[in-house]
Amino acid sequence: MQGLQEMIRRRVFTLLLLLLAGGFIVLLAELLWTGHTEGIQIVAVIAGITGWVLTGLGAVLKRSAGPVLAAILLLLSLTGLLGTFEHLEEGEEAVGALPALAAHSGARTVTVAYRADSVQESEPREGREPGKTPPPPLAPLSLAGLSIMAAVVLLGRPPEGQTAGPRAR
Repeated sequence: MQGLQEMIRRRVFTLLLLLLAGGFIVLLAELLWTGHTEGIQIVAVIAGITGWVLTGLGAVLKRSAGPVLAAILLLLSLTGLLGTFEHLEEGEEAVGALPALAAHSGARTVTVAYRADSVQESEPREGREPGKTPPPPLAPLSLAGLSIMAAVVLLGRPPEGQTAGPRAR
């Protein structure tokens, strides 16, 4: 067990970068599985591939490449914020398209709407399939989070020959 701990301690930054690259692969698979490939949604797929490549490069390149890769990853994290904005906008449209509900309370019927300006629409909104639920609004932040974590790991990598963690005395 102690040998495993020592091996992990010596290679912790490489292992972290490989785990983050794996996170980008999982994110990319989820994007492709859910059909995130049309219009502006393709930005997330491209960002996922870019994050995977950058973290993979960070694992194999010298430490001196870290700051450049980290800067690119920080810029890449902005695509997650763009995606969050898009998801929030799309979710708002979907909530506006939901029909009002009628609640019966004794002898009275009260109309309950999801939003104050909600009106019942006979046709679905443009670009939305009937019965399709709105996307999770904060899902794109996983792209931003992975990018920022990879940037931090790259910037915190110790010089070659020095292991991570407390120094032996």
